[in-house]
Order: sequence, then structure tokens, then C-alpha cells
Amino acid sequence: TVNFNTAVATTLIEIRQANLIVKADDKARRVNTENPALTITFTGFVNGDTEATLTNPASLVTTANINSPIGDYDIFASGAAHPNYNVIFFKGQLRVTEDLPPTVQLIRPLADAAFPTGANIALEATASDDSAVTLVEFFNGAVKLGQDSTPPYTAAFANAPIGSFTLTAIATDDAGKTTTSSPISITVTAAVTDVKINPEGKVDLTIVGEAGATYVVEVSDDLIVWTFL
Repeated sequence: TVNFNTAVATTLIEIRQANLIVKADDKARRVNTENPALTITFTGFVNGDTEATLTNPASLVTTANINSPIGDYDIFASGAAHPNYNVIFFKGQLRVTEDLPPTVQLIRPLADAAFPTGANIALEATASDDSAVTLVEFFNGAVKLGQDSTPPYTAAFANAPIGSFTLTAIATDDAGKTTTSSPISITVTAAVTDVKINPEGKVDLTIVGEAGATYVVEVSDDLIVWTFL
């Protein structure tokens, strides 16, 4: 007969809370505008847990309001409780920035370009803003030629008459600030609008030009040697 002594061992298992990091996300806005929606990032959920698992939801608050001047303001996170988690909070930052005016550049036509009279001259500008561009207007001097509210910003100088012109574009942002582009100079000159061979075998030209101006017409058989008519 074999006799056995029975021994019992006791093991203590300690289950600790998991660390859950709750970080307020950084934000930015322009001065004299409402605060953006505040958001939060969680790091450390285990076993399929999510924000919805928390017994007490997270909340966010900042000291900044619509009247706050330019500067940096703390965003504080709180709440976010659950017995299985050791919650560690990190604040975020709301940056209130200056409201900058838009930028704008007239890219068509090119500077010093020349066009025939009656041409429909394509106008195009690029514009950007720290928030949003709401309108780009095109001008010949003080005369408005057209406008566009969505990129690419385009318009046309329709049926352009003879002369020298200074073109600009003006961009407006959602805060009402405006910027005028650097000017571009163009010229519009006389144009041959019709060429016909008459019954006598001669060429008839129709030239649209400026009243009282003198125009020189030359002919060539080989496009090398030209002779005045």
C-alpha cells in the first residue's frame, strides 16, 4: 500500500486596470469665428472595447470663445471613466490665427499679349485663402468683365475693341477680405476680317481698324519678300 500526502498550492493573480489615454485633438480657427467641433482620440482600449463601453463619456472644453484674440488656448478632456481602465488625460491646443486675405494671380492672357479687334479674350486666375475663396472678379481698368465663384476661375473679354488695356482680377474670401492681382497689359489691334478674290482676279480685304488711323498692307509671293500695296 502506498500512501500519499496531499498538498494544496494557492496562487494569487492580480488583474490590473489597462491604461487608457484620452487626448484632446489640436484644432485651429481664424479670429472672430466660432470654435470648430472639438474631437478626442482614445488609445488603449482592449478586448474589443470602444468609447461606447465607457461608463462615463468623455467631455471636452476650451477657454476660447468667438471673442478670443489671436493666440493658443487649451482644450481639456475629462470624464471617460470605466472600472477596467486607468484613464490618463492629455490636453489639446486650439490655435486662433489672423484672418489673412486671399491671394490671386491673373494667368491668362499673358502680359503684353496682342489680339485682333473683336476677339473674345479668355481670362483665367488662380486664387487661394486660409479658409475659402468665394468670388473672383475680372476687370478692364474699372470696368467689370465677368466673375466666377468656383475654380478654375474664368471669364472673357468679349468683342475686344482696338486699344491698350490693363486687366486685373480681384479675389474675395468668406470673411469679405479682398486682394487685387498684379495688372496685366494687353493690346488689341486692327484685324483682317475677310479675304476674297473678286471677278477681276484681285484680292479684296476687309480690315477692321481704328477710325482715322493709317494701316500698311504688304503682299508677297513667297512669304519672304514683301511689297507695299
